[in-house]
Amino acid sequence: MNPDPCKVLRDGDRLVLLAKEQDMKLFQLGADSEPTCPTVRKRRSVQSKGENLLVLGWRGGMGDILSQMDTPWRRGGRVVVMDSRTMIERRKSLCEETGRESPPYQYVQVTNIVGNPESFTDLESAVRAHRPASVLILMKDRQGTAWGESSVGDSTMLPVLTMLQRICEVNRLDCPRVVVEVTDPGMEPLLARANTNAETISRQGVFSKLIAHATENVLVARIWDVLLSQDKENVVFESVSSLVDVAEVPVISFESMSALCYARRCTLLGFLSHDGTLVLNPPKGIPIDVRKITSLVMLSG
Repeated sequence: MNPDPCKVLRDGDRLVLLAKEQDMKLFQLGADSEPTCPTVRKRRSVQSKGENLLVLGWRGGMGDILSQMDTPWRRGGRVVVMDSRTMIERRKSLCEETGRESPPYQYVQVTNIVGNPESFTDLESAVRAHRPASVLILMKDRQGTAWGESSVGDSTMLPVLTMLQRICEVNRLDCPRVVVEVTDPGMEPLLARANTNAETISRQGVFSKLIAHATENVLVARIWDVLLSQDKENVVFESVSSLVDVAEVPVISFESMSALCYARRCTLLGFLSHDGTLVLNPPKGIPIDVRKITSLVMLSG
């Protein structure tokens, strides 16, 4: 994914395209043209700052979740995990999953704190102490609950989201991005209204789409494996101003923006507009008002 611009493709190689008719389409590459290497400007790496991430809850598969967060894109950041489980219980859980009580992390610092995410006092203490840029709220699974025996389901998320927003208002803090894991897709609209910075992920919905997508073409599973693996290509969201001067260039075609990204060794996938609409692979020649774009979606590695 996202190879070097000078990589020479051979007859028999296959390309991965983002297309309107089919999100990912693989086809045979003909050898009817000579490969050329474009002039590439000095690469400017696209990396996020070392931000703090607050994880609320603990569930099965936690070892894998934490290891996937240990990527160069979080270099210098901290992952703080708050749950009512004791440290002994967490070390036992990690040992059963990974064979180690405390797996090594290369890029981030993982900090465990004991607290109840449903407690306003505990949650406020964690937010004020660590000032997270993002918050991940985990949902219970069949093996147990994310926040101990008191968790009852998706409805538990609603007061937590409300408390998070209230804590930021009272303490005059910037509201963090919030990602909520849910089991019932029907709860997504309600949770989104409870906290305007919240994004919901339906565990069942995501898995179903991945499986269905892979059955259309088994090679698609390899694409997702690369995109979702650590230390590999990453889908990142970058400010438009990092690519163009919005004041000087308020309108530009997607094709021109793609060329600018290409010079930075990134592949432009689409953009996120101010109204929250995610646009992927838009028509190349149509002028786009960059003042209405919140961020660009890139594949960078």
